[in-house]
Amino acid sequence: MLGLLLCLNNTWVSYSFWVDELFSVTTAELPLSEQWRAMLSDVHPPLYQILLKCWILLVGNSEPGVRLLSLLLTLAALLRLIQWSAKLSPWAQWAVITIFSTSFLFAFYAQEARSYALNLYLATLLTTAFIDFDGISKRSLIKIVALAFLLSLSHYFGLLLSGSILLVLMFSAKKNIRNIVTIITGGLLCLVWPLIHLANGLRSHVAWIVVDGPLDTLRIFFRAVMPLESSTLILGAALITITFILLAMFKQVRSQSKIDEARPTLLKLALVLLVILVFVMTLDLMNPISTERNFIVLLPMVAMIVGCITDLLTKQGQSRWWLLICIALVSSWSAVNLSKSYTLMSLKWGPQQNWKATAQYAIDHASENKKIYYFRNSDSEEVERVFNFYIKKLSDNKLSAERLYISQISTVPRPALLIFGHTNQNDVNAIVRENHLKPDNVYYPTQSLGSTSGVISFP
Repeated sequence: MLGLLLCLNNTWVSYSFWVDELFSVTTAELPLSEQWRAMLSDVHPPLYQILLKCWILLVGNSEPGVRLLSLLLTLAALLRLIQWSAKLSPWAQWAVITIFSTSFLFAFYAQEARSYALNLYLATLLTTAFIDFDGISKRSLIKIVALAFLLSLSHYFGLLLSGSILLVLMFSAKKNIRNIVTIITGGLLCLVWPLIHLANGLRSHVAWIVVDGPLDTLRIFFRAVMPLESSTLILGAALITITFILLAMFKQVRSQSKIDEARPTLLKLALVLLVILVFVMTLDLMNPISTERNFIVLLPMVAMIVGCITDLLTKQGQSRWWLLICIALVSSWSAVNLSKSYTLMSLKWGPQQNWKATAQYAIDHASENKKIYYFRNSDSEEVERVFNFYIKKLSDNKLSAERLYISQISTVPRPALLIFGHTNQNDVNAIVRENHLKPDNVYYPTQSLGSTSGVISFP
């Protein structure tokens, strides 16, 4: 319940978009031909941008309105998981919903205009459809293929999850040629956008993502699903999780009761999880891609695994102690998650990058002889759109900011206002010092100065 409250809290408040959200919104507002070119140069697949364009046409570009799309997708994912977990025991269903809804990935990306909520929703649909597949129904297999294709168009980690599930399904299809052909067709469809990206010369390397080998990949994964900072604690949590999976399997095998649905489900989930982690570790060695937020596609799977373990351990014989242990572990896991969720959400609501207040300050202090510039070491069109979004919106398109390179700052006609965004405070201090300005010539409307926005006034 607390995770759901965090998810819903402040969704109606018009706090500023941050830089990545501005990339999403400004791209979605482009005419179709320009949007297509922008999506081809983006590192992400295009499905969210297409949905966001339709959404903005429907509800407008206000902060609550734009973010409502992500909120609805996240809540839809939760409802689907509640529906699926009803087949488990009551305490197992509680474990699934608790792990899922208290994750910082659930609350944080429910209030962000980025593709991650869409990833979460489609990953939930695909994972549950995969588990429910009986190996025979053609209609169910086509549904899985369609969901895999859509997920591959939402994020490249979605592509990895889609590929892992289709690979496991293909090997389990055995001699069913019809199913194998359907699965291979689905796999080829999932490669459509990567091939388009490659044909247009996109290079997917992201300089700020650094992964130091396979163990570091696992550390990032466990930090995403179990937000622990200490490597020792992360290793301990990983060993406990593996031990409980094996123990649940062993306990079920030794039981003389009828094997229920939790055991084969746990086996299938664990297999897909192993496959996708091997894929990610291999890719990280060649081109690092792992970040905590990218692992949001595995959150439904992790919650389902915890639920299945709880189901297996608490159904056999004298299970009261096992039930108490499961409740204690899930509650502790959720408490750590909620703590991290609240910390991150507080920064978001701050907001940490207040582009809106920055633009309003520049508008309030602009005049006929005081022009507005923006500082960024790039001449890309998307950077210009980001810096001018709030300037144009809050001034009713009467004002706009012109690009200014760092080499031009000393020659800028004064008086002038220089907007900076997604910039380190040390860089701002260097500009102030080199141009003999006073500290009070800098306006910071933010909580954090590590990656901040603001205005430098040149008197």
